Amino acid sequence: MKPKTFKANLIGLGKIAWSLDKDSNHTFTHANAYLKNKSFNLSAGYSPKLIDRKSFISHHNINTFSSVDSMLASERPDIVSVCSPVNAHFQNCIKLINFKIHKIWLEKPPFKNIVEHRKILKLIDKSKTSNVCVNFFRRFLPPFIDLKRYLKNKNITQIVVTYSQGLLENGVHYLDLVQYFTSATSFKLIKKFSPKHLSPSFSIMLDTGCTVHFIGSETHFHDIEMTILAGNQKIIINNNVEIIYKKKAKTSLAGRKYHFLQHKVVSLNAFFENYNSYVLSAIKNNTAFITSNLKTSYFAMDVINSVKK
Repeated sequence: MKPKTFKANLIGLGKIAWSLDKDSNHTFTHANAYLKNKSFNLSAGYSPKLIDRKSFISHHNINTFSSVDSMLASERPDIVSVCSPVNAHFQNCIKLINFKIHKIWLEKPPFKNIVEHRKILKLIDKSKTSNVCVNFFRRFLPPFIDLKRYLKNKNITQIVVTYSQGLLENGVHYLDLVQYFTSATSFKLIKKFSPKHLSPSFSIMLDTGCTVHFIGSETHFHDIEMTILAGNQKIIINNNVEIIYKKKAKTSLAGRKYHFLQHKVVSLNAFFENYNSYVLSAIKNNTAFITSNLKTSYFAMDVINSVKK
């Protein structure tokens, strides 16, 4: 007997949906993640733009639709990736819930504001059918999983993040990591600076006692770094490519220093391999997405709402 395959569809046919890695041997898109796993059958994609549909068909020879409703009615997929612009996430998720799509892979940020997030959370809870995984992919990368385990029994006292290119588009990833590493469930906004800017600066106090500072920059260069202070140790996540572990040395004439402990290189390609296994298991066993979902991602959206008020 042939093993069961699960039908996948794409909503949105832009970079993260398929074109980002079309000339690469690596996997950075939803389409490639499905196509490289024999348990999935990527059967269709939707875009309101004719040029995007033509480009996708010419490269992959996969059917496309100009209507989400038509695609869902025709294909009846097991899982749908929502890769549309964030302004369309809310309406697309409503359609998927109404069609009783079991698994939804939602690109970040999940929604444009906290009101939409709350409404979809309620609809998901009522539906008892649909389940959402939010694409905060660092939660699936081995170096970040290892770091979470490493920090489990350590007292995280302070986290400092420097970032650029927008809080909702870029900084939100590291806000999600704050929740992932600390397991915080609530926070208090201490102060904020230039909240109307694309990349505002702010400080929050977590219910765990940890203070978190985000320092935003309006530069056009992509830059993001996190420093975690836990006991006598410092961990630095440098622009998504490396994690450096250091330990505080005894005070010397030269002042306090940190000894190097270890260094880990981050492979983004590993995420899609891990995610495929994760989502396939969830579909096969009809279980909920636990690692990254609308409830775990609510923290980041709630902070952004508070800062932008």
